[in-house]
Amino acid sequence: MPATVDGVLAVEWQDVARRLELFARRSDIGEIDRWLVRELGRYLKEEGLADEEALSPATVFAFSAWPAAERTLARMNELTDGYVRTLWSQPTNFAKRSGSQQPNYGPGWWVTFPLSAPDGAASRWGKAWLEWGFRPDSAREYGRDAQAFYAGVSFQTKANPMFTPGNQPWLSQLADDGFERVQEWFWRLWRYHYPEQLLIADSLEDQAKSLADWIVGSFQMLSDRPPPNP
Repeated sequence: MPATVDGVLAVEWQDVARRLELFARRSDIGEIDRWLVRELGRYLKEEGLADEEALSPATVFAFSAWPAAERTLARMNELTDGYVRTLWSQPTNFAKRSGSQQPNYGPGWWVTFPLSAPDGAASRWGKAWLEWGFRPDSAREYGRDAQAFYAGVSFQTKANPMFTPGNQPWLSQLADDGFERVQEWFWRLWRYHYPEQLLIADSLEDQAKSLADWIVGSFQMLSDRPPPNP
């Protein structure tokens, strides 16, 4: 329990920073509130008032393995991209190398696809697109501070079906299948898949096929279940 100083409860800045980070991950706060909280947390870290993790054996190993891991990740994304294009459709956009039209399959990879839905229901999605990629899971309410693959739908504005009255049962059904409402620049409805979940397959090609099946399955769920209201 925090100590008291002259009868006043004393709280360390490091504890404040940890609580701010947890608060910023909540799904029930507004965009401005989230930005303000994260700006305060960033300030505390810049001023040395937030925790910095000490080096650990796991961290040191991660540093030493990173070059090989980055090459493997790029190859994994390249293979998966090919499988998804074959199983689903051609993309509308993707991460590119600086000054080039060539794909950048490394960390931060993303690729987008048009949305489709049965019986002309695609319009109920509004300005949205399907997307998969690889990035930190920091946008999740209960993220693991880890890198993860993701797949789902992204919305251009906050005026989207996730906030439409009457769509809560639809959101709940998607949540049962692992979709989460997150804000990562745009508003998203994403599922997450961690690299260790691919270890059931032995080869890189089989791991990429497994990942592609998960991505296409995610896209199919969304395409088969458009929002009831725009």
